[in-house]
Amino acid sequence: MDHGRAPVGVRRQTNPNLRRDTQARGAPRPGWREGLRFGGKGVPVAARSHRDLHVWQRADDLAQLVYRLTWKFMQADPGLVQRMRASAISVAAGIAASQRGGRAQARRTLQAVSIALAELGYCMHFARRSGFIGDLDLRKMTSLEEDVSHHLEPLLNPDSGQRRPGLT
Repeated sequence: MDHGRAPVGVRRQTNPNLRRDTQARGAPRPGWREGLRFGGKGVPVAARSHRDLHVWQRADDLAQLVYRLTWKFMQADPGLVQRMRASAISVAAGIAASQRGGRAQARRTLQAVSIALAELGYCMHFARRSGFIGDLDLRKMTSLEEDVSHHLEPLLNPDSGQRRPGLT
């Protein structure tokens, strides 16, 4: 009769992802959840998903607005439309991608996001000067762009003394 014991000299295989209460691993780090099966172990509570980040939500709103507004002048300047759309998508996608991997990779990704945001800002200015978008549309896009930039800064420079944006 097997009582869950391995024969003498044979190690019993265990799943390292499952934690047994009898194992002494020390206290878990504060702020970290333990015991979730898929990706939960070692995942900070504050980074459940990129969708929970205010900065990603605003970047997503900006990408949606850029897509709606560039539809109006797609025939007049398809190159500018393509560049604006690619930049807007890069901002939201980059923020999502920065939530994966280590800190160094996240920092590089967020720097690329910052560059894409600056490029989008200039494209918006150029589209306004060319007469493709009106002042009201430019103000809407600029407001979202500034909001994303404001919330992106503490992620790029966490030691600058600004409060890191949490989940809202």
